[in-house]
Amino acid sequence: PVYSSWSDPTKTTEITYDPADSTKKVITETKLYYDNPAHINVTRQEISKSENEKYKIQFRYPQDYNPSYPYNASPVVEKRIMINQGGADRLVDAELTTHLNQAGAFPENYYNLNTTGAILPSAIPLYGGGAIDNNYEKRRSYVYDSQNNLVSFVSDNIMRVSQKWGYKNQYVIAEVKNANTNEYFYEGFEDNSTSSTLNPHTGLKSNQGAFYVNFTLANAREYVRSYWYFDGAWKFSGEIPYTGPNTISAGTYIDDVRVHPKDAQ
Repeated sequence: PVYSSWSDPTKTTEITYDPADSTKKVITETKLYYDNPAHINVTRQEISKSENEKYKIQFRYPQDYNPSYPYNASPVVEKRIMINQGGADRLVDAELTTHLNQAGAFPENYYNLNTTGAILPSAIPLYGGGAIDNNYEKRRSYVYDSQNNLVSFVSDNIMRVSQKWGYKNQYVIAEVKNANTNEYFYEGFEDNSTSSTLNPHTGLKSNQGAFYVNFTLANAREYVRSYWYFDGAWKFSGEIPYTGPNTISAGTYIDDVRVHPKDAQ
């Protein structure tokens, strides 16, 4: 047995009644196991339903394949779902998430099992911290800045979303779809010590006078620029073709300057 100062459940029972007939019900019993005292997290769930359905869910953590894992955080790395068919387990789904090798839980890549049907669990080896089995398909990847803020992620190798952090790296202040971190520019003047607090368009600050946009194009994509300027009232510039660094001189105040590829959002 595993002894712990924490009170961890080992069994739950859930009863679901038919709303149209209270005499009909489905009883779901879930047994929880804690097989590795190195982390005392749930490693297995065995789920039985009164309709004779039986499932097993296996969870694996860094300490399960690396006993010398030095960090306190213990995120789920591998999750495998099995259904019992004819008295034998068959693997029907699996997920794998690799993390940055550092303190905290920062996912780096997410994979999903790509098979045509239920297979023997032994057909897919357990993750050991190295190469990813070829039956896994990468579905998402993540990039962080030096402050461990998420600045970019890609879904299904198609859609990249980038984020800019502000207010001393505490909050996301801009998000761009279909652009890398080096393919866009945003300035809201909130973290600029020389910005004016007299007449902001958004937030607490704006730029008083002309503003030089010092952003060099990252590639040959078509780029556009937009901004808000104050000329008796706040007005939007619209999207203007952008070919390189230049000065915005419209209005007495300027705020929310954006540069991005034309096909980004």
